[in-house]
Amino acid sequence: MPAEIDGARALRARHVLVERDGLRARRGANKATIAVCHSILTAAWHMLQTGETYTDPGGDFFARRDPERTRKRLVGQLERLGYTVTLQEGAAPT
Repeated sequence: MPAEIDGARALRARHVLVERDGLRARRGANKATIAVCHSILTAAWHMLQTGETYTDPGGDFFARRDPERTRKRLVGQLERLGYTVTLQEGAAPT
């Protein structure tokens, strides 16, 4: 597979974009750019050390990592928009 295709695939890594957007809102664009570059370099270093290929954890990586935090954040957003939120336990997503 040509290197250009691998590079294009790496640029579409959703969790990196999510990380960048969250950092940009909290820390500013320049610090977000440096933090994402650090994440990419760290991933590249680990791939070179272990010989493994990159596996994109997906755009919902942070939501899966801490679902309680995601629930609180989303409920807070709805309440700030003026909604009253009542949660019911549902089936786990697949």
